[in-house]
Amino acid sequence: MHSISLKMPDPLAIRLEDAARQKGVSKPALIRDALEAYLQADRAERGEN
Repeated sequence: MHSISLKMPDPLAIRLEDAARQKGVSKPALIRDALEAYLQADRAERGEN
């Protein structure tokens, strides 16, 4: 698995932490899920399989 580092504004980091806690998942897992959903939606929007 590859690793990536990113910086985000404090308000976004707080929202991420809250959402991860509510869902009972780690922050990295939530970020992976959100990125996958975004990429799938983008692919569908462009008509790709």
